[in-house]
This record gives sequence, C-alpha cells and structure tokens, in this order.
Amino acid sequence: MDEIWHPMEFKHPSGQIVRVIDAPEGVELFASDVCKILFPGLDFEIQKYNIELTQRNVSLDGVILSVHTMCALSIYSLDKYTGVNPVKRLAHWVRSNIIPALKKNSFRSYSQKYNFKNIDFKSKESLKNYLSEQGNEILGQDEVIDHYIHVIHKKIPLSADSPATMNQQEQYLRSRYLQIVKNVIREADRYEYLYHDLVLSSRDLLIAQELDLVVLVVLKRLYKTELPLDVIKQGLVLQALNSVLNNTSRFSYLKHVEPFYLRLLRYFSNEIIA
Repeated sequence: MDEIWHPMEFKHPSGQIVRVIDAPEGVELFASDVCKILFPGLDFEIQKYNIELTQRNVSLDGVILSVHTMCALSIYSLDKYTGVNPVKRLAHWVRSNIIPALKKNSFRSYSQKYNFKNIDFKSKESLKNYLSEQGNEILGQDEVIDHYIHVIHKKIPLSADSPATMNQQEQYLRSRYLQIVKNVIREADRYEYLYHDLVLSSRDLLIAQELDLVVLVVLKRLYKTELPLDVIKQGLVLQALNSVLNNTSRFSYLKHVEPFYLRLLRYFSNEIIA
C-alpha cells in the first residue's frame, strides 16, 4: 500500500496556489506549482532537468494522483534556468510563510498519510472485514475488537500523565521512537508533550495510532529484527493502554488489546512496504 499524502495549500503573492506536503524528510512543494511561479506562461517540464524530485501519491478532491514534488532546498537549483533573484524571492516566501505555519500547526494539522481501504475505526464489522481480507481468523475476535475500539476512542479513563519508563532499555526504546517522530512533528522535543497533545488532549487516539504506524514503517525499512515492535511498545497508543492496566485491575481484560493492536499495525505496515 503506497503512502497517500493530503497536501496543504498556500497562496503566493502572485496569486498562484502552492500545494505543500509536510513529509518526514522535510517540506515538499508541488513542482508544477513552483514552475508556474518561476516560469509564468511557459510549459517548463522540470523532470527533464537535473532537479531532485520525488514522486508522491496525493489525494486531490477525493482522487489519488501521482505528482512530482521538490524539497524547499531544491528551489535554489532552478536559479540557473530563471536567475538568482526570482529563486531567492520564492525561497524567502517559503521560509517566511509556509515553514512557520507548518511548525505552528504541526500537532493539529498532522494529516492522514495512509489509506486503509476506508476502514471505519468505529465499526467492528469494518475492522472484521479488513482482518478477513488479510487471512486473519476472526472467529472469537469480537470481544477484543470491541475493547480495541474502546481504547482507540478513549472510552476508558486514561492516566493524567504520560507513563514513566521503568529501566534504561525502555528509556532507550522511547528515545528511538521520539527520534523518528521528530522528523514528522518538528515540535516534538519531549515525549511528555507529545503524549499530552495526541493522547490526553485529543478526542481519540487515531492520530497517535497513525504516528505509531509511521514509526513502525520507518523502522521496518531499516531493520529486519523485532526491534521495531519493541519501539512501538513505547509508542503513544500502547503507553496509553498501559496507563490503564498499570493503575487498576478493573480493566485487566484489556491486556489482549496489545497483541491485537500490534498485529493490526503489522498488517498496515506490510501493505505500505509491499
């Protein structure tokens, strides 16, 4: 399953709309929009030139399209074709208008990066249908799916604080998690702040789940061991779950949610990487 990006729009002083992706590697602009600003009225086919481009699948008005994007720094490589001053003006506009806006809204505007076949995470039947498609035996899974839905939609009382690490290994795994997250959410300098914003202050844990998935995908592309799952156990959703399990025996039945959640993330990540 390919990554599906939902671009944000910014209006340039020329009147041209510039569509932007806040990718983990950094801000990316639609190459076609950049060309319309720097080469107005010309059909400048940027892919024919020695410009670093990335091909992305994006959702525009409900339609998935493949487009070329370029990172903000790549704008400077166009000065040989259009001159230094226009490039400097555009780069300055990006630094002054786009990047601060993304940083300011980095938590709240973190948009859905992946398309999970339109799964309704409030619907047990929708989840069961997805699991069946993966060849998963769903007989006897009704209860754990119900529990997962309750957790992900915060139908259980969570601890008011982020859970502390118990040893150096957990601290190391949590630091690895945060290190990857920083490439996605630039203001995420402390785990406690991230937990407060995406777990405690959020209506549900769907964005936290999505962030767990982003981390898992990055790690699975780097490692062939079980390290990715160990890191995810220090992620937002399972730490939210543990905040309940560790504080009271009343919700001990939720212990089966962790293996179910990890299995669900594995299915998602396998589709993305395939």
